[in-house]
Amino acid sequence: MNKYMCQKIFIIVFLVESLFLTGCLNFKPKDDPTRFYTLSALCMKQKCGSGAKVIGVTRVVIPDYLDRAKILAEIQQNEYKIAEFDCWAEALDRGVTRVITENLSSLLPGASVLPAPWRGLSKPDLELHVHVIEFKPQLFKCETVLLTRYYITNTKTGEAMQTEEVLITTPIILGWDCYLNVVASMNEALAQLSKKIADRL
Repeated sequence: MNKYMCQKIFIIVFLVESLFLTGCLNFKPKDDPTRFYTLSALCMKQKCGSGAKVIGVTRVVIPDYLDRAKILAEIQQNEYKIAEFDCWAEALDRGVTRVITENLSSLLPGASVLPAPWRGLSKPDLELHVHVIEFKPQLFKCETVLLTRYYITNTKTGEAMQTEEVLITTPIILGWDCYLNVVASMNEALAQLSKKIADRL
């Protein structure tokens, strides 16, 4: 075998080994940067109510643009950004329904507050229907906007006892953990909404 052939074989072997090592390095497991968040209810000392009056909370309706796994934020007027690695751990409509139900249970200790469906249970005395029109963190304004329309129905008569549109804004403290602060701001908006509804119930 001449010198030229030896050099050629050496180069080929070197290239194959380099590709193999590069491939092995690429197969190493990488940390998943995805983070998951849930909405939280009010932290209150009194226990959930178990009174005679039963209030049923139907599933909250949200706009289609919010019905996604990743957190959505408005970065400037009418321009939105979908978070790359920050996601909801549960469907947003379920999370909002759960938080409103838990908040009202704490705020109304003299009543039983139940989320729909009421399988095997008697119909509640009152039904709460909440329609979310907007629920968006506005990063360019450092605030969360929550616009809702809710109505309370007397299940015995079918009469709408209370109908109201509510606009709430809560500040977002921007920092190194932006989306954690965004979720905290959204929690505060739901807490304020729950207090307004509780005053009507």
